Amino acid sequence: MTALTGIRVLDMTRVGPGPFCSMLLADLGADVLMIEQPPASKDVPAEQAHLEARDPEAAAALPERRNKRSISINLREPRGLDIVRRLVASADVVIEGGKPGAAARLGTDYKALKAINPRLVYCAITGYGQDGPYAKLAGGEINFVALAGVLPMILQSGVRPSFPGGLIGDYAGGAMMATVAILAALMARTRTGRGQFIDLAMADGVLSLTTLLAGLSTFSTGKDPVALSHAMTGGAPYYTAYQTKDGQWLSIGAVGERFFRNLCDGLERADLLELYYNGESTKLYEEMKSIFTTRTRDEWFALLAKHDTGVSPVYTFSEAARDPHLLHRKMFVEVPSATKRNVQIGVAPKLSDTPGEIRWPGRPRGADSEAVLRELGLADDEAHLLFREGVIYTWHPGKS
Repeated sequence: MTALTGIRVLDMTRVGPGPFCSMLLADLGADVLMIEQPPASKDVPAEQAHLEARDPEAAAALPERRNKRSISINLREPRGLDIVRRLVASADVVIEGGKPGAAARLGTDYKALKAINPRLVYCAITGYGQDGPYAKLAGGEINFVALAGVLPMILQSGVRPSFPGGLIGDYAGGAMMATVAILAALMARTRTGRGQFIDLAMADGVLSLTTLLAGLSTFSTGKDPVALSHAMTGGAPYYTAYQTKDGQWLSIGAVGERFFRNLCDGLERADLLELYYNGESTKLYEEMKSIFTTRTRDEWFALLAKHDTGVSPVYTFSEAARDPHLLHRKMFVEVPSATKRNVQIGVAPKLSDTPGEIRWPGRPRGADSEAVLRELGLADDEAHLLFREGVIYTWHPGKS
């Protein structure tokens, strides 16, 4: 038994926050069915289509497809939409990621599906929401982060910015906010008996992540946080990263007098406390910068970890996958795969009674089409007609 056993989710999204949101739900036990267009459809992202054409099973091994099933339906065909409606009748959640109005044109919007299933929780994930001046504006991670006022915190004059791979907008502001909203709506349904519509804008989600920082700066001091202007944006010598003797980096998070004092004990530099108390940040930073060049990253970590202060090595993904603590926490899991060794990031929430798990790797597009049609009660001859006429696509091993 898992936490979301019995919850049925239809994922109609293609890329970005939607698939990650449904992965989080699937990891916790939800029965997630991806409703995907056939491989030849122009709605399939080009990069994904090329990968699937070369090796469908390798493409299916993408982490965001794990623990899910796949049915491939031509949504531009009335009989395909009829299959979707039949699936909606017994679903708990629909996740959709098109621009505002796109689902209505297709006939899969909340109003249409609510008429079939009033208990349905429908989550529409977009860049800017269903209404407002920017509702139909195209955008990506960088745009949502910029609009929310976050980009200045990582921009430095004269330096080309780098970004953390969609983690802020797509995954934190989008997928995780959507997951929380879906779970809240499911809980509300236990009291009201009704589903509801969730309007999830990634730009809103990113902005909500700044609640504490904005409250500590802009709305209390009148000064906007920018890169290196605030302790939380790397502007404090006790909350930043330092390069070490071997050219690697070590992160220091000694926030608060107690932890900074412990850091000084580990460095055997009690004199740094005077600079700390006097607020001489620039001089303190230069002193610490020099100190950390005297040992390697791993030497410093081994030493300072004994002194109850905030310290951790700055890892690449490859290094993180070898870290004993992360391995102990089962945050890197080898998932059986038909194609090659498949290591994935594990399930983060550790529930004591109903833990999540990676039950199977991703399934190729359309791998479960036949099984799903049988579950709907379609006769074999009816299903085969849908296959032959291109309404439903089904995949078999060896097929590309």
